[in-house]
Amino acid sequence: MKIAGFVDGEGTITSPYGECRLRLCENGTGAWTPVRDVAFAIRSDMSLAEVKTVVREAARQLEDCRIVVSAEARGLVPVVFQEELGFHTWKSQGALQDQLDGIAAREAELAKASAPQPPLEMGAGCRGGCGGGRRQKAFDPAPAVPLSSLERTGESRYRIDLVDTLKRDPDLNSRMVLLPLLEAGAFDELEILCDHVPRWFSGAIEAMPLRAECQAAERGVRVLVFPES
Repeated sequence: MKIAGFVDGEGTITSPYGECRLRLCENGTGAWTPVRDVAFAIRSDMSLAEVKTVVREAARQLEDCRIVVSAEARGLVPVVFQEELGFHTWKSQGALQDQLDGIAAREAELAKASAPQPPLEMGAGCRGGCGGGRRQKAFDPAPAVPLSSLERTGESRYRIDLVDTLKRDPDLNSRMVLLPLLEAGAFDELEILCDHVPRWFSGAIEAMPLRAECQAAERGVRVLVFPES
């Protein structure tokens, strides 16, 4: 496994918006070893395109690493890493070397939560009937999704406010919250309220037996997800 972290001169996890570098670490022999430091500098006068160029060039030098940790989970840098480049982004503090095992363990938990679920069984007495194959299992969200964030709006219908969920827990990101819900698939309608549609979302929907409709909403976008009929 490889993990990269934004660090200061002392090797402490820091924000990507100050004086920092990206340190790539690898655990190939049971111990974490620094591989290289990648230069990284974001100035306040940079345009959006310039910031993206810096992030993409840094990502290119991280080889096959797709995990980045920093002390700041907000702003354009984590968004580009996560939404455009497909990285998992984590927020942490302290010496990078001391946090790597914990981040690796959380990655393993996320992978387990996102693993494909077995087919949902029909309720007792149903044999291809009972509402044309309607799901009979209650929605059981993955551990990454706070139960308080998921609102039941009807039978097999749910709503989640992604903006509010991410504000309440900055350690989460859109992929961590939504992907387990989509993969579980135990709904007839899932309503997602967000300020924008994540870049990874369309590809994920296309790879699943799901379809989505996007509508303008008062605070951004309202996305309705349904099983393919």
